[in-house]
Amino acid sequence: NDCWQKQGMDKLVESAAERVGVLGHVFGSVTWNESGGQPIAVRPDGDGLQYTGALEMDIHDPHDIIFDWSIENQNNIDWVVIKRIRNRWTMAAKHPELADQVISLPSVKEVRQTLPNLNFLSRYESSDMIYVYEFYHKPTPALPQGRMTIYGSGTCVFYDGENIYQQIPGRFLKFEQIIGTGLGYPML
Repeated sequence: NDCWQKQGMDKLVESAAERVGVLGHVFGSVTWNESGGQPIAVRPDGDGLQYTGALEMDIHDPHDIIFDWSIENQNNIDWVVIKRIRNRWTMAAKHPELADQVISLPSVKEVRQTLPNLNFLSRYESSDMIYVYEFYHKPTPALPQGRMTIYGSGTCVFYDGENIYQQIPGRFLKFEQIIGTGLGYPML
């Protein structure tokens, strides 16, 4: 119960139910954030702090996920891309070898202003926030270790290797599926 409250799961569940009712479907993810939790020591390289780590649980709206929506059974979905909003300066500090590239990434505000239909959604007026994309491919005969790629652009890649979760770290949530697709009917 303490972990549930610390992670804000009650609010997350309420948000998921509301978003599913309005949008038809969402994606709930659970990933590991090595920079989460409490600071426990100075990093071995002496550059910054080391943390206990923490689970990161999020609900992603349909415009923040990419998947093959033509697949009806979510068990048959091999991959998903999650678009997350991250702080530019935190990402630059976590990946000093990519700091110049991270700093030059367009802000969320700049990206959304190029999309006329999403201008009203720009809650992020600060230029400090950027999009980071997470690609997860579950293990399959073609990719026995799966694949996980986390990137800010085609040349700004934070991680590219085996899928440490050995699955897609989350699931689609929907009330009622639209027949012939992996999408959900909005209830409202």
